[in-house]
Amino acid sequence: MKYIKLLRLTLTDFKGISSLALDFSGKSAAIYGNNAVGKTTIYDAWLWLLTGKDSLGRVAADNGGFDIKPLDASGTVLDRSARSVVEAVISTGDRNVTLRREYYEKWTTKRGSAEASYDGNSTDYYIDDVPKNKRQYDEEVSAIISQETFRLLSDVTAFAKLDDKSRREILFQIAGLGDERTIMETDERFSDLYAATEIVSLADYQKKIKAQRTKLNDQRRDIPARLDEIKKQEADLSVIPFEALRQSAVELEAEKAQLESGLNQTREDRTASIRVEIGDLQNQRTALILKNDAHRAKQQRSVPDTGAIRQEITRLELAYKCDSDRYHGAKRDIDRYEAKLEAARAQWLEIKREPYPGNAICPTCGQTLPPEKQAEAKEVWHAHQKRRMDLAAEEGERYKKLVRTTGEQRDGYQEQMIRRENEIAKAKDELADLEAQPVVEVQDMDGFKEQMDELDKQLESRRTAIKDAQESEHTYTSEIRCKINAVAAELKAVREQLAKEDTLCWLTQRKKALNDQTREISQQIADTDRALDLVEEFTRYKAKYVTGTINDLFRLTQFRLFRNQVNGGLVDCCDIMCGGVPYNTGLNSGARINVGLDIIETLSRHYNCQVPIFIDNAESVTELKIPQGAQIVRLVVSAADEKVRFEQE
Repeated sequence: MKYIKLLRLTLTDFKGISSLALDFSGKSAAIYGNNAVGKTTIYDAWLWLLTGKDSLGRVAADNGGFDIKPLDASGTVLDRSARSVVEAVISTGDRNVTLRREYYEKWTTKRGSAEASYDGNSTDYYIDDVPKNKRQYDEEVSAIISQETFRLLSDVTAFAKLDDKSRREILFQIAGLGDERTIMETDERFSDLYAATEIVSLADYQKKIKAQRTKLNDQRRDIPARLDEIKKQEADLSVIPFEALRQSAVELEAEKAQLESGLNQTREDRTASIRVEIGDLQNQRTALILKNDAHRAKQQRSVPDTGAIRQEITRLELAYKCDSDRYHGAKRDIDRYEAKLEAARAQWLEIKREPYPGNAICPTCGQTLPPEKQAEAKEVWHAHQKRRMDLAAEEGERYKKLVRTTGEQRDGYQEQMIRRENEIAKAKDELADLEAQPVVEVQDMDGFKEQMDELDKQLESRRTAIKDAQESEHTYTSEIRCKINAVAAELKAVREQLAKEDTLCWLTQRKKALNDQTREISQQIADTDRALDLVEEFTRYKAKYVTGTINDLFRLTQFRLFRNQVNGGLVDCCDIMCGGVPYNTGLNSGARINVGLDIIETLSRHYNCQVPIFIDNAESVTELKIPQGAQIVRLVVSAADEKVRFEQE
C-alpha cells in the first residue's frame, strides 16, 4: 500500500492566519482551539494546496468561492500586497515532496497613469521549489494521488456527500461485482435471463417485456367485441337459401342468353341479303374505277415528262454556284498568300542588308576588346543573322507552296464551272424541245360516267332499304330489350345475394382465426408474466447478493442499496446505515465520524493508498475507530484555547 504522510504544513496570510507552521513529522496530531480561531482554516489550506478547493468544495473567491486573503471586520482585504502562501512537505513512501501555492493580487501601472490598477488575482505553483504552471502542477500532484481519490480518503464526510448513483458505482467497483449479467451467472435459475440480456440491459429488457404485455392485453381486450360482431353477421347471413339462389341464377342466365340470341338473329336475318347486294355493287364499282385508271394511264405514258429535266437543271445550277464560290475563295487565298510571300522576301532582304552593329569597346569597363573577342562577337551576330534569314526563307517557301497548290485548286474549279455551263445549256435545250411538242388531253373510257352513276344509284337504293328495315324492327327489338333488362336486373340481385356466401365463409374463418389468436395471445401473456417474474426474482436476488457482498467489506457500516416500493418492486438507492440507523437522520456526529473512518479504511484498501485524515468536530467522538496505520489530524473545539494549539499524538 502507498502511504502518504504529512510532514510539515506552513500557512502565511491565509484566511485569518497570518503565520503558522505545524510539524507533523508524519504522525497523528490534534489541533485545539475555540470556535473561529482557525482550525478549519488549517484543513482548508491543506485541501486548497492539493485540490484548489476548500473543505466545502469551493474554489477561490474571485471565481465565486471562498476568501483566501485575510479580511478585516468589514470584509475588506487587509493587505493587498501580501501573498497567501500554503506549503507542505509530504512523504509519498519513496521520497519527500514539497508543494507550495501562492495566491496574490496583480497590480499594474498603465501607460499615462500615475497609479497602479487592480487586474485580478493570480496563483503561482511550486514543486520542490521549482516553478510550475497549473497544468504541470496538477499533473504531478495527480501522479501522487488524484483529487477525487484524495478527497474520498482524507475527508470522513466526502463519501456521504456523494449522490446515490456515485456511491453505488464506487461500492460496486470496490466489491468487484461486475455488471448484472455477471451476477446472473452465479445462479442457474437466471440462465434464460442471461441469454435474453446479451444485447439489451436488464432494465431495457424489462421495459420491453412490459410493453409487449401491455400490447398483448390491448389486443386480447379487443377480440371479444370483434367475435360478437362476427356472430351477429353470421346469424343474419345463415338464413339466406344459397342453393336455391344458385339454381335461379342458372335459369336466369339461360333466359337472358336466349333473348339476346333471338334479338341478334332477327336483325341479321332482315338485313343480310341487302348487305350482300351492297357488297357486290361496291366490288363492281371498284373494278370499273380500276379499269378506267388503266385506260387513263395508257394515255399519260405518251405525254413528255419535263419535271425530271427541270430538277436536273436546278441541280446543275446549284453545283455551278458552289464551284463559283470555291473558285473566288481560292483567288482570295492566292492574293493573301502572295502578299505574305512578298513580305517574307522583303524581310529576308532587310535582314541580309543589316550591318554588323558591334562595338570594339567593352560596355562594362570601357576598354577596347581584344581582337579575338571582337571576332567572336561578330561571328555570333552573323550566326544569329543567318538563323533569322533562314526563318524568313522558310516562311517564304511555305507561302510559295500555298500559292502553287491553291492555284491548282482554282484552275480545277474553273474547269468544272465551264463543264457545268455546257451541261446546263444542253438541258435547257432539251426542255425547250419538249415544251414545244403539242399537249395530249387524257380522257376516261367510253361510258365510264354513265356506268358509275348507275352503280351509285343502286347503292343508294340498297342503303335506303337497310335504313327502312332497321326502323321497322325498332319496336320489335325494344320489347326484347326490356325483357333482357328485366332478367339482367333480377340476375344481378340474385348474384348479390350469392356473393354473401363468400362473406359467410370469410366470417367463419375469421372467427376461427380470432379464437386461435386469443389462445396464442393468452399463451404469450403467460410467457411475459413468467419473464417478468424471473426479472423480479433476479432483482431481489441481486439486492440480497449485492448488499451482502458490499456490507461484508465494512466493519461498522451497512448500506441499504435497494428500497421496497408500494407496488412491491425495488428501486435503487444507496443509504448509509450503522446498526440499522440511517446516517443522515439518525446517527449522532460521533457515529457519523466513525462510519466515515470505516468507509475510508475500505476505500484505502481498494485504492491501495492511505492519506492523512482530517476530522473536524473531533471532540464529539469518545472513541475513534482509526484505520490501522492512518495519520489522523483531529480538529477539536476547546473553549480554553483562544489561539490554535497543536499537539502530536
